[in-house]
Amino acid sequence: MKLKNITRYGLLFILLFSTKVFSKDYILINPNNVAIDETAFANSFTKAKTLFENEFRTRINTIVFSINPKGCYRTGYNPPQNQVVYCDTDKVVNSGLNSIDVFNHEVFHAFVCNYKPQLCSGVMKTYIHEAIADYFSFLLNPDKTFGEDFLVNTPGVRKYMTTWREGLVEADHLKGSILVTELILNRVPLSKVFRLFNRIEEPNEVIYSVDKLPYSHLNKYRLRVNEVTSFSFKFAPQSGVVRVGWNNSGEVKVANYSPTTVSLKITGPIKNTHIDFIYYSSDDSVLGFRRFYIGNEL
Repeated sequence: MKLKNITRYGLLFILLFSTKVFSKDYILINPNNVAIDETAFANSFTKAKTLFENEFRTRINTIVFSINPKGCYRTGYNPPQNQVVYCDTDKVVNSGLNSIDVFNHEVFHAFVCNYKPQLCSGVMKTYIHEAIADYFSFLLNPDKTFGEDFLVNTPGVRKYMTTWREGLVEADHLKGSILVTELILNRVPLSKVFRLFNRIEEPNEVIYSVDKLPYSHLNKYRLRVNEVTSFSFKFAPQSGVVRVGWNNSGEVKVANYSPTTVSLKITGPIKNTHIDFIYYSSDDSVLGFRRFYIGNEL
């Protein structure tokens, strides 16, 4: 059989046996028949698509949604495949399909990459993509929390508003949350958000060192049992940080403490755990944090 016929018949098989086409606007691939409210899904898509097209005065091509495809490990938008994928893991509820915020966030990524593909190739400013996707979700469903009904036994994924500073957090979603706060407070029109791609990222405002251990860019450190190890922090003057606090699982003990140095001690073998060092202002607002992975078998 010729290759073009194989491709044609393969596509026909997908359309007949694993895909439901609700409209010309999107395709939903659900080979395992995961439970989904098809009417609610269609209504949510229409609402999101209408807002995007009205704000940006454009028309979006067909969007593909795939539920639990082979090798799926994380719910999100997959740029190379141009699909929004939902993945069944023990950490999320119903493959993530129950969360309207997550739906709006991920479908916005798909809309953006269809509307302006140049923003989704090369070196991407991921934290800006995350910020404007959260903002889009907020505009469609304004409340205090992003991602209700997504994580198991968790009220939400994160808060829309934060007191963090961009130079005091690391991950793209965290940096994005800071921009979301600015967008919400300033009530920026959705049609203006692409201007953020021209901004310059704020510089890092903290450096740290670990006593007697080499620096790890992954924040992973192997400590010796019953030996005290100090983590020291230096902050830029404009950061406003006056002290460091911590939050951990209890497997790591705090042996000594000063406003910018925390000394840790593990008293027995642990495979790995983590501790968050939290940066506080003079009024005890949280300005940022950094997570460290600790163990003696890392």
